[in-house]
Amino acid sequence: MAAHWKYKDQPNRTAVGPGSPKDGDMGWLRSLVDWQQETSDPGEFLDSLRFEINAREVFVFTPKGEVMALPAGSTPVDFAYAVHTEVGHRTIGARVNGKLVPLNSELNHGDWVEIFTSKAEGAGPSQDWQHFVKSARARNKIRQWFSKERREEAIERGKDQLTRAMRKQNLPLQRLMTHDALSTVAEEFHYVDISGLYAGVGDGHTSAQSVMEKLMEHLGGHETPDEDLDEVSIPSQLQKTRYSDSGVIVRGVGMSG
Repeated sequence: MAAHWKYKDQPNRTAVGPGSPKDGDMGWLRSLVDWQQETSDPGEFLDSLRFEINAREVFVFTPKGEVMALPAGSTPVDFAYAVHTEVGHRTIGARVNGKLVPLNSELNHGDWVEIFTSKAEGAGPSQDWQHFVKSARARNKIRQWFSKERREEAIERGKDQLTRAMRKQNLPLQRLMTHDALSTVAEEFHYVDISGLYAGVGDGHTSAQSVMEKLMEHLGGHETPDEDLDEVSIPSQLQKTRYSDSGVIVRGVGMSG
């Protein structure tokens, strides 16, 4: 399913986005004033200013007419991340000046940009986006998303490997995999927390066998095969939170308004 992101009117704000005065780029404005004072020919100053602006930024419009400043060469994906990180992550399409365009299309001054997003759970960016986005914000957010995704996969993989290794030895999971025992073992292996321990096993940095042996040491080395072998959930599980942003309203199937 797709959601269409709309943007609230904010008449007091004329430009937002990386590199705009709103973001504190006052040094460039001060240099601009000095530059104007040093240039006697107004025509020369305007020509140079036009070149400088074109080289630095592109100004585009949201569907509500709000101006957004982006690095020159930016794409609809850069625009989406400038609106909100979650908008960027869930982007599946874009319309520029009323026409559907590829996500790697270069935006020009004065373009009107609309972003379409996926409402599917687990929707995320594409690795390919890193090859064409221009803004540091978009690039960093995409990289962070994939780093987090890889870590979550490693945690699940490590948990599964440890659980299977213990079941293979017919060991008591519920007695061995307590929060206190796992926290102690994680510290002994120099991990920050239990999730880090699981990720380390999942990534192959620490073997499930070595973790299992440490857990057995803390239990006292006693095996009790007849105990319940039900899998124990990770005591410290990553929590996913819904974001809220007063600057955008989500409209789509299944949403009122």
